[in-house]
Amino acid sequence: MVFQERMLHGEPTEARLEEILQSGKEYLPRAMHMTDQNSSKSGVEPIKSHFLLLSSIKAGLGSQSPHRHGGRPNISIIPDQIPGVHLSDFITFMTQFRIIVNGLQPPEIIDLHTDTEQRIVELLTKVLSHHHPLDIPRVRAFASFEPNDVSSDYLEQEASKGKGAFIQALWTLYAKSNLYRLAYKAWKRHGPQTLTTWTLLAQAVLDGCYAEKWPDTVFQVPDVCSICLSPMHWPEETHCGHGFHLQCLLQHLDVSNTCPLCRAPNPLRTP
Repeated sequence: MVFQERMLHGEPTEARLEEILQSGKEYLPRAMHMTDQNSSKSGVEPIKSHFLLLSSIKAGLGSQSPHRHGGRPNISIIPDQIPGVHLSDFITFMTQFRIIVNGLQPPEIIDLHTDTEQRIVELLTKVLSHHHPLDIPRVRAFASFEPNDVSSDYLEQEASKGKGAFIQALWTLYAKSNLYRLAYKAWKRHGPQTLTTWTLLAQAVLDGCYAEKWPDTVFQVPDVCSICLSPMHWPEETHCGHGFHLQCLLQHLDVSNTCPLCRAPNPLRTP
């Protein structure tokens, strides 16, 4: 970023450097999420693009003379100018937190009677006391969705694998990004954070992803709807024994009141 600034506009001013630093800090959580998402799709080790971002910023700062910056060793990057908080501290925390999050494992035994959301709220309150209810990381809504309702080819692909792959994809795409966003918000409001509570919070969120009331098909290999060719988590079975997405079946019945496969009449009639 600093290099591009020099190429396009010459040597950046101190005010412009602070603006670049602020942009870098706000971009980091998104960059971490994007590399997690891309690595999960490709099956390779995540690309540390945020390290390149840090390197470019450090290179820009290192090339400036102390006289030009008044001898200041660091530049504050929190908008509210919280004393003692600098870009290097924030990036170190986020990098370590990302490594921890990527190393977490789902629970071996899923206890459906444990109130995981209460545990998440308790831990979130410790690091972000005045959070909004929508800040609570959860994937509960997805438990009642069909994979094709989410409008994501990647999620449909993972759902077709079964064996919990759909939940792992939700953890990568949604839960992780929420954790990174919350960590950024906590730094912005309360200053430097410690990894202990954030690690417990991340594990609680991962446990909560698996503790939702998922249909058995999520942990098996789901059948495919013969109408739309997408995996089914909540198949609607006809009286003739064939399963379809309910929405797909109803759309077919608007045209013909027969089973789409065997043409049995009135497929949803009560036995």
